[in-house]
Amino acid sequence: MSERVLTLALQSTVLLASAWIIVMLLRRESAAMRHHVWTLGLGLLLVLPFWPESRVIVTQIPVAAEVTRIVVRPDDAARVEVDWLKWLWIAGVALLAGRELLSQVRGEWLRRRARSTEAGYSLSEDLAVPAVCGLWQPTVLLPVEAAKWATERLDAVLAHERMHVMRADL
Repeated sequence: MSERVLTLALQSTVLLASAWIIVMLLRRESAAMRHHVWTLGLGLLLVLPFWPESRVIVTQIPVAAEVTRIVVRPDDAARVEVDWLKWLWIAGVALLAGRELLSQVRGEWLRRRARSTEAGYSLSEDLAVPAVCGLWQPTVLLPVEAAKWATERLDAVLAHERMHVMRADL
């Protein structure tokens, strides 16, 4: 395994462990606050491979009796390399972005097929569980069976789904 892979593995572990510790310390705070900590941690994890590496080159310089002039020039070690790990990372990010895009397209399809109610949500025959669809115009979608739910259950489900809309974590 290359040194870069081991460095990234260690940095990723420290980053996620730090996020986990912060979330544990904030366990009495709102779910939204803990969600923001995880979002920040995972966002930093995505840019970690592109963070510039700092390289320290230690060289012994013989001491002379006269004044010595030292000129520092970049060497081959400081040259930026395109390695397979970055391409693998980019492919993973592209795969996840494509999956998210397909999810949004399917959500839009579900939203268009659903029928709206006066209460501000839509009923869908294509869903088994509640969901929120749409990035710019979020819509709460409920399964058709929700029309038969008790008022307390419906209010709890709608409150939960509306929190997703407020936090924009669709």
